Amino acid sequence: MAPVQTHGPLIGAVTWFLCFFCGVFLALRLYAKLSRGKKLWWDDYIMTFSWTCLLIESIITQIGINLGFGRHHYDIEPQTNLLKIAMYTSVGGSISCFASTGSKVAFGVTLLRLTSGWCKVSVWFAVVTLPVVMLPSAIMTWVKCHPVQKNFNRQIEGTCWDESVTLNYGIFSAVWGASTDFFLALIPWKLMWGTRLIRHDKIGVCFAMSLGWLTGVCAIIKGVYLVQLEKDDFFFNGKDVTIWTAVETATAITGSSIPVLRVFIKEKSSILGWSRNNNNKTNGPNTEGVKLNSTTKPAFIAGTSDKQRTESNKTIYTKRLELGGVVQDMKRQQEDAIQANPTDLENQALDRTQAVCRQPRETNV
Repeated sequence: MAPVQTHGPLIGAVTWFLCFFCGVFLALRLYAKLSRGKKLWWDDYIMTFSWTCLLIESIITQIGINLGFGRHHYDIEPQTNLLKIAMYTSVGGSISCFASTGSKVAFGVTLLRLTSGWCKVSVWFAVVTLPVVMLPSAIMTWVKCHPVQKNFNRQIEGTCWDESVTLNYGIFSAVWGASTDFFLALIPWKLMWGTRLIRHDKIGVCFAMSLGWLTGVCAIIKGVYLVQLEKDDFFFNGKDVTIWTAVETATAITGSSIPVLRVFIKEKSSILGWSRNNNNKTNGPNTEGVKLNSTTKPAFIAGTSDKQRTESNKTIYTKRLELGGVVQDMKRQQEDAIQANPTDLENQALDRTQAVCRQPRETNV
């Protein structure tokens, strides 16, 4: 007897890996905020909700695999499992809509704290329209047939919509979600490019906050594989759409967590003396802009307290006195940096961030 062909192990392995992989990034994101005494905000709660939906989706997918999902329909035993798999698949599909939508909305909510004017209005438009456009896909599975049981058992008498209705709307929602991902990924470039940061720091910040374009690519690929819903043997052929649905959510969660981790790592490395600011090189007069790791950095990075900034600057000042090369104008610049109000990129609009970035650069001794 020929071995039973199945995609079940592959579907399960990829789904669980993605769930725990992005879960690690989310946990580190929350730790990075809480360890610095920062309170969680709406974007953190929405992101946690999204990951919880992904976890539930993974559990439901695993239950379907245990029942035979991933095999040809004629290889599933007993045949009564077909109805159970269809039901679990429908439930998982609905939950996946909440997971993917929540992960996109969370990043949009993050950007709301950084934008102003027409830019903020456009982000609001994206945040509001995402659930309006995408969530109907979560309920279509349950309303397209009457009675509801006919969604899982076509032998029951009743009526159903044409399959092309749900398929075409699914493709439309995937395209809308991808377009929104690409749009939100451009916002950080608009925010940061006008600041006086040196170019490679600008690129680093923008790239870290623009990983949503990967989510957009995943949404497009998922939309392409939605045609598998029309195939007769979805139990076997539904592998790709199931996997890419999980990939889309996991990518969004991971990409939204990286900017927070980037700030956290740079802050810790600066405190521990691993920052480039701790070398003895002197910034020339032709420096393109303000470095993120300059002495004025504690007023720029997110989450730095007044006490930490004051102690850090006092330590630098003391060391320079011991070297015996401090002049009076440098002392005044350092006192200005100590008195500067910290600006949190996650909580304030860009114009305040730019104001801090335009502070006089300190010349290293």
